[in-house]
Amino acid sequence: MKQIISFFISLLISMSVILPVSATGTGATEPGGNVYDALNSTVDNTTQYKDQIKENEGEAKIYTLIGRVINIVLGFLGLIALILVIWSGIQWMTSGGNEDKTKEAKDRMKAGVIGLIIILGAAVLTNFILDMILKATA
Repeated sequence: MKQIISFFISLLISMSVILPVSATGTGATEPGGNVYDALNSTVDNTTQYKDQIKENEGEAKIYTLIGRVINIVLGFLGLIALILVIWSGIQWMTSGGNEDKTKEAKDRMKAGVIGLIIILGAAVLTNFILDMILKATA
């Protein structure tokens, strides 16, 4: 139990050191600009893209709806795979040297990681394809 508590404390300390450093905004802007300008240009590009979608509302709505449903399903499957990996890690830590439990946890963890990779690939591929379809119809 002490190891779990010390792990979470060290995770909390490391995140409190890493997050403020990564939030400085360096490298996120073009030379001479600032983070506010970069965010505004992203919002402007998104607004222009939404205006293009509104021109062909019927087709765009169907593809957008299909994309949202697929993303929700893949997100839910990713959550299940992540829970499997966490559950396997807990079982592995609490196995107490029992070879059967350790092997079962390792196998489940491998399956969960493979599942996460497949789900991530499917999400990237689906978003790419639907983006191409939306651009072709807009």
